[in-house]
Amino acid sequence: GFRADDIRKKYTANPFWMDINTETDHACNLGTGGWLNRLAAGNGKDYWLDHFYVNNADNLFDLDLKHMMDQHLRDKNVVTIACTKVSDASQYGSVAIKAGKITNFEEKKKSRKKKTGYINGGYYIFSPKVFEYVAKLNKDVNEPLSLENDLFPLLAKEGVLGAYVSD
Repeated sequence: GFRADDIRKKYTANPFWMDINTETDHACNLGTGGWLNRLAAGNGKDYWLDHFYVNNADNLFDLDLKHMMDQHLRDKNVVTIACTKVSDASQYGSVAIKAGKITNFEEKKKSRKKKTGYINGGYYIFSPKVFEYVAKLNKDVNEPLSLENDLFPLLAKEGVLGAYVSD
């Protein structure tokens, strides 16, 4: 993916780093959550007995990950998404936030007028409980699973999808 090597260079010295290459999942048309679905179905979930960070490989920016984790744990979220405010959210999918929780997603629309809003910043914290929610989706490991369209809306509906707002 775009800038994936920059991410690897920055973080692979960390002994807790695990590089999950989703390009294979995309090539097999398993979507952005295929890797998580496969971990949930197999014994891979046993490696994550604690909360863990996930990020899109095309994102690299300053973010206070410790502060984000503190909020994630305090709010008892299953997933927390780093969100940032942009002057033109029409270029992205935007998120609705209420009391620190993401309540709704709106996909980008070409015809939509420019509007300031919050977007998904592509940095996440997952609780080990995420595997229970992936199982609720009941997707075969060879079927596509989208974090943005399948998992995150379920978590938002359940009130366990947090928003960490950052500049």
